[in-house]
Amino acid sequence: MRLTGGQFDLARQQLDVGKIAVKGGHARLAVDESGNLNLERIVKASQAPAPASPAHAGSSKPWKVHLAAFDLAGFALDYQDLSRSPGLKAGIGAITLDLKAEAEAGKDPPKVQVNAIAAGISSFQAGLADASEPALRIDRIGLEGGAYDLTPNSFTAEKIAIEGGAVDLRRQADGAINLALLFVPPEKGAIARERQEAAAEGHPFQFLAKTVSLAGLKAAFSDFSVRPDGRL
Repeated sequence: MRLTGGQFDLARQQLDVGKIAVKGGHARLAVDESGNLNLERIVKASQAPAPASPAHAGSSKPWKVHLAAFDLAGFALDYQDLSRSPGLKAGIGAITLDLKAEAEAGKDPPKVQVNAIAAGISSFQAGLADASEPALRIDRIGLEGGAYDLTPNSFTAEKIAIEGGAVDLRRQADGAINLALLFVPPEKGAIARERQEAAAEGHPFQFLAKTVSLAGLKAAFSDFSVRPDGRL
């Protein structure tokens, strides 16, 4: 990781960062049967006690952080979720990401805006944990003109493009559809808690894609609920 163009202004209570660049890397995220994310255990173990509050109140002016550029390239990701039934496993061969960000803290509520988001995902695959082959494979996913605003908890994208890959759609012996099982929201654990808390506070996550394009995606369908002696 490389950081360039940093500037800290105490009087203005502002931090300006020219660019953060991250090249390469690999993360393995895993959710156990109880819904606990492995990353949560790492973060909790490394957290230090919060410093004591000052005796007198300081300036009411919020702290501001401005990130002119963030560049992520060649980062791989593996994900496994055993809190579902059946479990889920997914992987990304490489992620690229460019964005700009601004944040304000010190007043309630905090403000975060992320703009000029451009992202690329290659070699994406997802499937049920007990399956030998993934149900979904996508060669490349591209996102252009993305923006996120914390206040309404909304993300917008000018364009999302999906290119190449294959979908293996199966009706299992019990009648369940494998892709439907893949995209069922988790009912416990960190991800479920975050979704439930956002909904309870009245600002559930919102997503809008203005343009979506799909090209070169193959599809196959199998029905294992059909019996040789039964009706079609």
